[in-house]
Amino acid sequence: MAPDDFFDSDWEETGGTQETAVTRPSGGRQDPGTEPPPHRPPRGERPPRRPPSIGPIRPGNLPPLQYRRLAGLAVGILVVIVVLVLLARGCSGSSSQSKNIDYFNDVKKAALVPSSDVASDFHNTLNQKAGTKLKQVKQQLSQQAAAMTKAADAAASIAPTKQLEQYQPALVQALRYREAGLTCLSDNIGQAWKRKRAAGTGRILAPCVQRLLAADIIYSDSFSGPASTALNGLGVQVPASRFLDPADAALVTPAGIGEAITRLKPSAVHGLHGLGLVSVVALPQGTTLQTGSSQINQLTGDDKLVLVISAKNFGNFREVGVPVTMTLTHAGAQKIKRTGTIGSIDKGATETVRFPDLFKNASSQPEFTQRYKMTVTIGKVPGESVVSNNTATYLVQFRLQT
Repeated sequence: MAPDDFFDSDWEETGGTQETAVTRPSGGRQDPGTEPPPHRPPRGERPPRRPPSIGPIRPGNLPPLQYRRLAGLAVGILVVIVVLVLLARGCSGSSSQSKNIDYFNDVKKAALVPSSDVASDFHNTLNQKAGTKLKQVKQQLSQQAAAMTKAADAAASIAPTKQLEQYQPALVQALRYREAGLTCLSDNIGQAWKRKRAAGTGRILAPCVQRLLAADIIYSDSFSGPASTALNGLGVQVPASRFLDPADAALVTPAGIGEAITRLKPSAVHGLHGLGLVSVVALPQGTTLQTGSSQINQLTGDDKLVLVISAKNFGNFREVGVPVTMTLTHAGAQKIKRTGTIGSIDKGATETVRFPDLFKNASSQPEFTQRYKMTVTIGKVPGESVVSNNTATYLVQFRLQT
């Protein structure tokens, strides 16, 4: 190996002369094929150091500014991700809400509104005047059953949303039970009509009405309740649907439906019928009016006055569509008259009719210096022979509120 100073001084080949010695090139063109010798620093001088290798970036190698930049970048990425997730959820929720609202709108239009109409027709059938013929009742029930079949078919044809797919069968089942109950009534009304006693009529028809009750339970417990839970948070309202009213509780019993059908027969106009006036109460005072020529009933004559008239069925039959009338008169003044109706009232039951807004504006204010005669009348029902307890007269004087 050549020493460090091998190329640092002139040298001569042994045996050669100055002219013939091969000298070290000092510059100019270099012969092709030759490489310049490596540069060596002068003796006593240290060679320059190579720049240190940076190597991989590690947390310890970064200055504080780089930390802040990376942290800011990370926060920005995180914010973008959160925003995208929220937007995706919002779009998904909005889409789900819209689809479920559309579904229920279709269900209401095609099935629930027609079902409600059928339920109203069914109650009208039971609330007809006494003396209705069997043919008419059977035809009405048959038409109601056909309409309910159409409503159930329509509900079955509606495609549910993903959230409601598992509850759709319960909706259809509820409507099918309503259809089955009405069909049962239509098919068996002829046989039940022949029974002379209400109990015999009811034993035939009670299972039919119980299907109508079962339909309401299925709708509530297996469809609307679970559907509301499944859609919680979407802001979607599940529509309610009932075929029987709370006041129809007696209809699901043999005695209740038996009496309701027996009352429709032409023979039902015979026997004990009739309602009687029980009381007239003025609210909000809570004053029960008293009859008699010497009894002056002091009432506050303002827009808060409400008269509540109670009547009781003293007969042996359920009565429907009973009119109730109240009139106020005094000399030289225009008569004030109000009318109402008791939709239905079972035997032994008491029902009320309310008359609000007697003096709701300045033009209808009473004469505070005058005494009025108030007459209340409960209308006569078919077959009623005793009407002495249907009407009562009261003397009334109105005063300003104190």
